[in-house]
Amino acid sequence: MAVAPRKKQRVTIYDIADRAKVSPATVSRVLHGSLHVSSGKRDAVLAAASALNYRPNPMAQDLASGRSQTLGLLLPDMSSFWGRLVRGVETGVREHGLHLLMATADASDGDRRALDLLISHHVDGLVIAGGALLDADIVAVATETPVVAVNRSLIGREDCRVHVGNFDGAVRAMRHLIDLGHTRIAHIAGPLSHPDAADRRDGYLSALAEAGLPLDPALLIESDFIWRGGLVAMETLLSAGREFTAVFASTDQMALGAMLALHHRGQDVPADVSVVGFDDEAFSAYCCPALTTVSQPLFEMGQIAVRSIVARVNGQELALPSFSAPLCVRESTGPAPGRDARVVARRGA
Repeated sequence: MAVAPRKKQRVTIYDIADRAKVSPATVSRVLHGSLHVSSGKRDAVLAAASALNYRPNPMAQDLASGRSQTLGLLLPDMSSFWGRLVRGVETGVREHGLHLLMATADASDGDRRALDLLISHHVDGLVIAGGALLDADIVAVATETPVVAVNRSLIGREDCRVHVGNFDGAVRAMRHLIDLGHTRIAHIAGPLSHPDAADRRDGYLSALAEAGLPLDPALLIESDFIWRGGLVAMETLLSAGREFTAVFASTDQMALGAMLALHHRGQDVPADVSVVGFDDEAFSAYCCPALTTVSQPLFEMGQIAVRSIVARVNGQELALPSFSAPLCVRESTGPAPGRDARVVARRGA
């Protein structure tokens, strides 16, 4: 009968103390970074720990410090849009020697259940991106756990919010189109209950007013942030026979959906219609034509969110900036057609 191999026992501070000829208390002080240890004893402890291939017990460290050494990240979904934010958060937690626990919403009540899951794991802080959670629910959590909200409102705790200048970014996009000679510009807005979508819509309206161009309510249509939302919105505009030579979409995904609808109707981008998006997702530079878009520095936003949480855990404060949103001009925008030229839907096409 085969005998199961004995499980290798974990090296303890007592083993290190015995090898280094010091007390277990001295080993503990060295391993926790205390300065109140002579250099000779510190060198002996570190050498013994290395020789014994010592690996600290994370659970024991957590119990000793009263912290989980874990940061929670709550996302509304796993769409490509959030990829750069995730990488920024991952970089931030590595900088501080933390672990990352991520959860996503997967149903109508998914945000609440995902939040409860993260809290149940006693995370030291939370990054909450987008989503449908009520501001009041997040503010309630923030009274006990450091929270940073990304790309969403947080009424009552605006100091815990990191966001991009959506209004200014939209104005830049519109000024670009207006400078190209476009005067009939459609806007495919995101859900206007979302603060980012509302700010981008307001930037659209402000740029029109700044240029002395009248608002045509028929050119402003609300839709979803995703690909299909842009496609359906553009089909609606074209089927209704609306006249325009450019469109500013609230997201890159909506912009690509709109470009597909234009392609189906035989309209060329940008010869017939110029298109601008918002977000600068990874695919935007590689679609055909490459998409002119407003860039969101999501990687940097993720990093600063983590740094802010770590500062609060350590009893400090780190102000959260509002990030600028520069315009990336690519191939999907061009001069407006001749003064009398207008994009008119070919009904039934």
